[in-house]
Amino acid sequence: MLCINAEIEAAIWVIAAVCGFFGWRALNAITPDMFLFMSCGAWIVYFVIKGVLSIIIGMFVAPFQIAKMIANAISSMV
Repeated sequence: MLCINAEIEAAIWVIAAVCGFFGWRALNAITPDMFLFMSCGAWIVYFVIKGVLSIIIGMFVAPFQIAKMIANAISSMV
């Protein structure tokens, strides 16, 4: 990556993974559940595009999902 220290680089990877997780779930919720017949190269392109989109979408979805999880945890303790 860029010339940054290891802690910042690790934090960037963790944030990208968390955003990717929540973004992947959001994309799965809005895409149809059908099986596509594609070649191996097309599957690679599909997952690369879906992975990049999931990280981008996850930047917007993750804060709301994390806040919802925290609110549920607090309300279950009361």
